[in-house]
Amino acid sequence: MIARVPRFDLNGKAILATDEKYFVGDHGIVNALFGYSDQRLPGVLENIVWMELRRRGYDVTVGRIGGAEVDFAAQRADEVIYLQVATTIATEETRRREHRSLEAIADNHPKYLLTLDPLVGGNANGIQHRRIPEFLLSDEA
Repeated sequence: MIARVPRFDLNGKAILATDEKYFVGDHGIVNALFGYSDQRLPGVLENIVWMELRRRGYDVTVGRIGGAEVDFAAQRADEVIYLQVATTIATEETRRREHRSLEAIADNHPKYLLTLDPLVGGNANGIQHRRIPEFLLSDEA
């Protein structure tokens, strides 16, 4: 019903003992307990992406690089991907914030920024920007 997802230090390559995040297996539980609220949409989107990564067979942690957080560091066998999830990056400030943590990762594994923005695509500094619905419907990462 509720899963604890540990934080992983992307520089030190170790699981951190504190600051884990929690995700639910069914959003209906949250809505039943607290009622529906648009204010929870960013967390719901993160939860949906987490569930999809787990469904695809990834081991998922929350990444930490310096003082920044990467929403997900996902590993399946030798494959590693990093993902940031945001409702929108309509402002330059939000785009910079979402890119900053992914840009701080020094390896060459794929990095994704997933949003609900209607016009997305392309690759900026090695970060692929994709729409969340397209990510969920794709067979690939």
